[in-house]
Amino acid sequence: MALVLPTISSMTASTRTRYVVNLGNAELIPLGEGREFQVGGMAIAVFRTRDGIFATQVACPHMGGPLADSLVGANVIVCPMHSCTYEIRTGVPVGHNYGTLRTFPATINLQGEILVTLEDHDPVVMRERS
Repeated sequence: MALVLPTISSMTASTRTRYVVNLGNAELIPLGEGREFQVGGMAIAVFRTRDGIFATQVACPHMGGPLADSLVGANVIVCPMHSCTYEIRTGVPVGHNYGTLRTFPATINLQGEILVTLEDHDPVVMRERS
């Protein structure tokens, strides 16, 4: 089940506009697990580890497996469908060439809320601005 929390604020960068999306309290995601979030019309997978919070595309490039249900550990996520492994920080595939995951900058603010940054070319931002 995806959580729908579409709070978006904007900030400008040198040539792109970035949008910070507040997904709510980090406690929504148990340590060592992932969850799917709907932001506007786009789904993203968000993972909480001892090293922080990470966000990627929601579907595995191999066969569309649900990455939010991945095994999480040792700085990698493992797709539950066919065990395709990706570096959690960069999305780089480990031991296969099915493609690199799209990742999104994510952090936890002082209030314990998950903040994910999207850029002006991301599909959710394009839809919300239309």
